[in-house]
Amino acid sequence: MENRDWILSIAETAVWYGFFYYLLFSIKQGTTLWKDAAILLGLTYLGFMLCPWVHRTKAWKETIGKLT
Repeated sequence: MENRDWILSIAETAVWYGFFYYLLFSIKQGTTLWKDAAILLGLTYLGFMLCPWVHRTKAWKETIGKLT
């Protein structure tokens, strides 16, 4: 693994930690459902986008190639 992969892995771990922390917090506090769903969905997308394995897929490379 390259240094970039290690950094992405650490960032991904932090995002997933935040996801589970917020999930448990929202269950305990009983806050607004739509806000919690939006935050958890955003953290899920971010977690998958930071995953180094996802960056090696053909679909990711084609998508990034179209954006640049």
